[in-house]
Amino acid sequence: MSDKKTNMELDLNKQFTGLDKSPCVGDAFHMGKILGNDLATSTKGDPVKLLDWAFRLFNGEPIYVDKSDREMLKKHVHASGIMNLGKGQILSEIYEQCEKESPNG
Repeated sequence: MSDKKTNMELDLNKQFTGLDKSPCVGDAFHMGKILGNDLATSTKGDPVKLLDWAFRLFNGEPIYVDKSDREMLKKHVHASGIMNLGKGQILSEIYEQCEKESPNG
């Protein structure tokens, strides 16, 4: 669905950490599963693209996004019902991976 050569890989196959900075355990604390579920139940955006991302993220796979996709994903996370503990960590991970890929992205 996405061209791996021109798009950035975004990997959210990670566990959240608690306020004490220790890793949270279980599927309820997995970035990809939480965001994948949120994308799958969303009623806004491109349903084909978002469902593809939802399947991939939920199953621990990376997604491939271009700059406009990254901005759309950041806006989605900001507007989502995900709690701030999760939202902040997902957004931090997106920003960190974007910076590694492109210092201007």
